[in-house]
Amino acid sequence: MSSGGVRADGSLGKKGVKFCYNSCYNLREGALFFCDVLRVMNTLFVSKLRLYLDTTVPNYVFADHYLEKRGITRLLMSEIKALRHEAYISDVVLREILAAPESLLTKMMHEVKDLERLKSSMESERLASVYLQHKIFPAKSMDDARHVAIATISNMDAVVSWNFGHLVNIVKIKKVNTINEMMGYKHMEIVTPQEVVNAKD
Repeated sequence: MSSGGVRADGSLGKKGVKFCYNSCYNLREGALFFCDVLRVMNTLFVSKLRLYLDTTVPNYVFADHYLEKRGITRLLMSEIKALRHEAYISDVVLREILAAPESLLTKMMHEVKDLERLKSSMESERLASVYLQHKIFPAKSMDDARHVAIATISNMDAVVSWNFGHLVNIVKIKKVNTINEMMGYKHMEIVTPQEVVNAKD
């Protein structure tokens, strides 16, 4: 159903959302559990991952000195082009790409040209600033904080990155999710392209 209770991709359509809302309103406390079940079912039936790609991903498509990572990244991009995943970038990623050398810039822009673009907002800037206030990221890495904040607020399933220093780092991931939980946001996975291409249903 394109506008019914459940769409073809398994997510809730307008009628499904309205049904959940009305059930919660009419049944009050008893409906809270019912609506939680609907949310879980919605998650289980959506097979595509919503992935936020940071700038290292299009960069490593052309990393001739890191052949293994280049191959893995190209495999991920081929899966995205085959519509196995939903991939997104942001205005922060575009700004970082524009700072690349001219020869690389053109190729990276071509690689991301068909990806949906997310925009920074006052909410994402505020969350990124909280990450910095708690020293999860150093001040010079504000854009890394912005990547995670935009992905969090945009309800992505994961940030995908080859940045082991500031992003794919178990200590930082734990701290990020402590802040997210404290501020009422979802937990955010931060993974490498290899973890995505190795993932099985």
